[in-house]
Amino acid sequence: RDQPRSRGLGDVYKRQLDITSIDAIVASLLGGDVDAQVTLVGLLGRFASYELATPVPKLLRPHHVAAVAELVTARAKEQVSVAALHFFAAADPELAVPHTQMLCQAMLHSQDNVQQAAREVLPRLPRRAVTEVCR
Repeated sequence: RDQPRSRGLGDVYKRQLDITSIDAIVASLLGGDVDAQVTLVGLLGRFASYELATPVPKLLRPHHVAAVAELVTARAKEQVSVAALHFFAAADPELAVPHTQMLCQAMLHSQDNVQQAAREVLPRLPRRAVTEVCR
Protein backbone atom coordinates (compact mmCIF):
# COMPACT_ATOMS: atom_id res chain seq x y z
CA ARG A 1 0.00 0.00 0.00
CA ASP A 2 1.04 3.53 -0.66
CA GLN A 3 1.84 5.49 2.45
CA PRO A 4 0.47 9.02 2.72
CA ARG A 5 3.03 11.67 1.82
CA SER A 6 4.92 12.89 4.87
CA ARG A 7 4.54 16.57 5.60
CA GLY A 8 7.78 18.52 5.64
CA LEU A 9 8.84 20.75 8.49
CA GLY A 10 7.77 23.79 6.47
CA ASP A 11 4.21 22.50 6.35
CA VAL A 12 4.24 22.12 10.12
CA TYR A 13 5.44 25.71 10.58
CA LYS A 14 2.80 27.04 8.19
CA ARG A 15 0.07 25.30 10.17
CA GLN A 16 1.31 26.10 13.65
CA LEU A 17 2.75 29.60 13.48
CA ASP A 18 0.43 32.51 13.13
CA ILE A 19 0.49 36.13 14.17
CA THR A 20 -0.91 35.28 17.62
CA SER A 21 1.96 32.86 18.24
CA ILE A 22 4.53 35.47 17.26
CA ASP A 23 2.81 38.06 19.48
CA ALA A 24 2.98 35.63 22.42
CA ILE A 25 6.68 34.96 21.86
CA VAL A 26 7.46 38.68 21.71
CA ALA A 27 5.37 39.42 24.82
CA SER A 28 7.40 36.79 26.69
CA LEU A 29 10.71 38.34 25.62
CA LEU A 30 10.63 41.35 27.87
CA GLY A 31 9.63 39.52 31.04
CA GLY A 32 11.72 36.37 30.74
CA ASP A 33 14.96 35.42 32.38
CA VAL A 34 18.17 35.41 30.34
CA ASP A 35 17.90 31.78 29.20
CA ALA A 36 14.28 32.26 28.15
CA GLN A 37 15.14 35.45 26.25
CA VAL A 38 17.97 33.74 24.35
CA THR A 39 15.69 30.83 23.47
CA LEU A 40 12.82 33.06 22.34
CA VAL A 41 15.04 35.34 20.25
CA GLY A 42 16.60 32.25 18.69
CA LEU A 43 13.15 30.96 17.81
CA LEU A 44 12.24 34.27 16.19
CA GLY A 45 15.54 34.22 14.29
CA ARG A 46 14.89 30.75 12.91
CA PHE A 47 11.43 31.86 11.90
CA ALA A 48 12.83 35.02 10.28
CA SER A 49 15.26 32.99 8.17
CA TYR A 50 12.45 30.57 7.29
CA GLU A 51 10.32 33.48 6.04
CA LEU A 52 13.12 34.56 3.72
CA ALA A 53 13.59 31.08 2.27
CA THR A 54 9.95 30.11 1.78
CA PRO A 55 7.07 31.86 0.04
CA VAL A 56 4.78 31.99 3.08
CA PRO A 57 2.86 35.03 4.27
CA LYS A 58 5.13 37.24 6.32
CA LEU A 59 4.17 37.16 9.99
CA LEU A 60 6.94 39.23 11.54
CA ARG A 61 5.70 42.78 12.00
CA PRO A 62 7.61 45.98 12.80
CA HIS A 63 6.56 45.84 16.48
CA HIS A 64 8.04 42.32 16.76
CA VAL A 65 11.35 43.54 15.40
CA ALA A 66 11.23 46.61 17.67
CA ALA A 67 10.90 44.35 20.74
CA VAL A 68 14.04 42.46 19.74
CA ALA A 69 15.87 45.75 19.11
CA GLU A 70 14.83 46.95 22.55
CA LEU A 71 16.78 44.08 24.12
CA VAL A 72 19.99 45.42 22.57
CA THR A 73 19.17 49.07 23.29
CA ALA A 74 18.41 48.27 26.93
CA ARG A 75 21.86 46.67 27.25
CA ALA A 76 20.45 43.25 28.00
CA LYS A 77 22.84 40.53 29.11
CA GLU A 78 25.58 39.83 26.56
CA GLN A 79 24.14 36.53 25.33
CA VAL A 80 20.70 38.10 24.86
CA SER A 81 22.16 40.99 22.86
CA VAL A 82 24.14 38.59 20.68
CA ALA A 83 21.03 36.46 20.08
CA ALA A 84 19.05 39.60 19.19
CA LEU A 85 21.71 40.69 16.70
CA HIS A 86 21.74 37.22 15.16
CA PHE A 87 17.98 37.67 14.72
CA PHE A 88 18.68 40.80 12.65
CA ALA A 89 21.21 38.85 10.58
CA ALA A 90 18.49 36.29 9.76
CA ALA A 91 15.61 38.71 9.18
CA ASP A 92 14.68 40.60 6.04
CA PRO A 93 17.09 43.56 5.86
CA GLU A 94 14.18 45.94 5.31
CA LEU A 95 12.87 45.04 8.78
CA ALA A 96 16.24 46.01 10.25
CA VAL A 97 16.62 49.39 8.50
CA PRO A 98 14.56 51.32 11.09
CA HIS A 99 16.94 49.99 13.74
CA THR A 100 20.18 50.99 12.03
CA GLN A 101 20.98 53.45 14.83
CA MET A 102 20.74 50.65 17.40
CA LEU A 103 22.97 48.44 15.24
CA CYS A 104 25.57 51.21 14.94
CA GLN A 105 25.55 51.73 18.70
CA ALA A 106 26.01 47.99 19.23
CA MET A 107 29.32 48.33 17.39
CA LEU A 108 30.48 50.47 20.34
CA HIS A 109 29.33 47.95 22.96
CA SER A 110 31.85 46.99 25.62
CA GLN A 111 31.53 43.26 24.85
CA ASP A 112 33.48 41.94 21.85
CA ASN A 113 30.81 39.32 21.04
CA VAL A 114 28.16 42.01 20.71
CA GLN A 115 30.43 44.14 18.50
CA GLN A 116 31.17 41.16 16.25
CA ALA A 117 27.47 40.27 15.92
CA ALA A 118 26.67 43.87 14.93
CA ARG A 119 29.47 43.79 12.32
CA GLU A 120 27.80 40.75 10.75
CA VAL A 121 24.43 42.50 10.43
CA LEU A 122 25.38 45.93 9.09
CA PRO A 123 26.69 44.76 5.67
CA ARG A 124 23.28 43.19 4.97
CA LEU A 125 21.54 46.57 5.20
CA PRO A 126 21.22 48.99 2.30
CA ARG A 127 24.42 51.05 2.15
CA ARG A 128 22.42 54.29 2.10
CA ALA A 129 20.83 53.51 5.49
CA VAL A 130 24.16 52.70 7.10
CA THR A 131 26.07 55.70 5.75
CA GLU A 132 23.32 58.12 6.79
CA VAL A 133 23.19 56.85 10.37
CA CYS A 134 26.61 55.37 11.21
CA ARG A 135 29.03 58.22 10.80
